[in-house]
Amino acid sequence: MRFAFCFFDRLPSTNTKAMTMDPWSAVVAETQTRGRGRFDRSWSSGKGGAWFSLVLPLGEHPAELTFLASLAVYRVLRRMGMDVSIKWPNDLVHCHLKVCGILTENRYGQRDGKSVIGIGLNVNNKLPPSLQSKAASLKSLVGKSLPLNAIIRDIAGEFAKVYSIYTQKGFSPLLKEWKKACSTLGKDITVASIGGRFSGKAVGVDPQCRLLVKDAAGKIRIVTEGDIRILCRENVP
Repeated sequence: MRFAFCFFDRLPSTNTKAMTMDPWSAVVAETQTRGRGRFDRSWSSGKGGAWFSLVLPLGEHPAELTFLASLAVYRVLRRMGMDVSIKWPNDLVHCHLKVCGILTENRYGQRDGKSVIGIGLNVNNKLPPSLQSKAASLKSLVGKSLPLNAIIRDIAGEFAKVYSIYTQKGFSPLLKEWKKACSTLGKDITVASIGGRFSGKAVGVDPQCRLLVKDAAGKIRIVTEGDIRILCRENVP
């Protein structure tokens, strides 16, 4: 399957618009006025970035779509020569600087059930001063402007390939590659979630890509959501 693209100059949120579209639609906006990430946090979405959402039929394990999308983005950026990795669960980073965030939302229902994968990728956009110590654009990494629409189409096409494997064989054939791409694994981290905060070492992921963290007592904890902070010499988030 291929995505049918719909382009807009300006939208409140590509995910919100995508929820009104049929599966295999792709919604792209030059700017978003109310872009959002996990936990309903605002997402800076100025002109020059790749702000788009992919619509899919609702499957049995919609939470896994975020990991498929991160792998698709990772593949495309690595082919472009970008030094990036996946930070569990939904970011792509250069060192500690976020270049991409992914937000998957679902609508449940027998007739209109669907999943929407929102992808926000900093490409040529200028980041506000408040984010320059936390995020980076691809342009800042390579020192030149990049073909925005071509990157969006490449990611959508790569996602379709990954999704085809997933629907036929499950996530297992992709898990080894995903683990290799994930820079969170093997690191000392802190986890902050609704249930509280704890520290430990990220020792792996299970078949559903839930994070496995060994805490100070030696207990393996399964993390399904939360903010992850990687602890390193630079002590960066």
